[in-house]
Amino acid sequence: MAPNNRLTQGNFQDLDLLVADNFARAARLQKLKRIVYLGGIVPEGNLSAHLKSRLEVEHALASYGTPTVTLRAALVIGAGGSSYKILARLVKRLPVMVCPAWTKSRSQPVSLDDAIDALIACCEKPITSLPVQAGGYMNLGCEPPVSYNQLMQAAARVYGRNLRIVSVPLNSYGLSKLWVRLFSGAERSLVEPLVESLKHDMLAMPNATAELIGRPAQNLATMLTQAARTAPVKLQLPRAQNLTERSVRSVQRLTVPPGVDAHWLAERYGVWLEHYFRGVIKVIRKKRHLQFSSQGIVLLTLEYSAERSDKTRALYYISGGSLRRREAGESGRLEFRTLPNSNEALAAIHDFEPALPWFIYANSQAPLHEFVMHRFRDYLSRYRQAARVTS
Repeated sequence: MAPNNRLTQGNFQDLDLLVADNFARAARLQKLKRIVYLGGIVPEGNLSAHLKSRLEVEHALASYGTPTVTLRAALVIGAGGSSYKILARLVKRLPVMVCPAWTKSRSQPVSLDDAIDALIACCEKPITSLPVQAGGYMNLGCEPPVSYNQLMQAAARVYGRNLRIVSVPLNSYGLSKLWVRLFSGAERSLVEPLVESLKHDMLAMPNATAELIGRPAQNLATMLTQAARTAPVKLQLPRAQNLTERSVRSVQRLTVPPGVDAHWLAERYGVWLEHYFRGVIKVIRKKRHLQFSSQGIVLLTLEYSAERSDKTRALYYISGGSLRRREAGESGRLEFRTLPNSNEALAAIHDFEPALPWFIYANSQAPLHEFVMHRFRDYLSRYRQAARVTS
């Protein structure tokens, strides 16, 4: 949710899916005995994008055959946690808080200590002895449930603040995102998905915490007090990071025809690109290597990596071309990967360093690449639809 590249194209759902797929592949390769994943509570109803992503990651981790145990939690309260920092800064900075209707939603936070103990138990105990639900998960949380209004009041008492809450019968998520960002100092990419998830009751039903860790879960007052004492949250807002690196990441999700592999996808991209920009861009394919040129100028050279590729992944090093910074080495990569048990794929550029001056790149090549990938996605959707009709 907080990208570490100077420029990141793609939403957090696709980035999370990519990371989960990487981890699941590595787990299978290293023959891990078990994956233990701490995700989010999955309430009934229409899920927010954030909660859908947590559930998608859960499925992705289990998709390569490694036994996977999932813990689900609403809000983990402990020193260093991003959600806890947002909560603490809000109650320390605001004497009066105007709260919309979503703050009456109920939740069951869990302490950082209890979450860690639960993770350890899931690593050490036999899977058959864990209180796993039919869907393969366990919920964590304190007792009893509290509303977000009550959570903020409890945090204010810990910090010795006299917080007045004024409730309004509206659900203005846009306004909520704005004031949370303004008074917590958190980045937009983190705040917005979290706020959208607050419309749900995040209840740990059934609650497996006590059975899993062998003792009652910490209550709300205890976990807030412990978090405040361990690492007090500073009142002043953090300074924005000064990202001096030139690296770029871009991740797009694609819908692909059934039965195709990553190599088909990479080859089809080259064929489609040359046709879409006919007369402007020429694509040379040689032993799976790709070269893009225009008017006799080599724009990019992509060297296929056989050792890092298979039917589900086609990876290329961005090794040359006038659009690539010469000093970049071999860090820049383009890959296409298909996802198991799915008609979806990911196209991703990692750690690419452009040759163009940053301002020019950010306002020309970068948006052009995003536009091209969106058109390629549309093409694949039409191709898939046509294949479905003819079959």
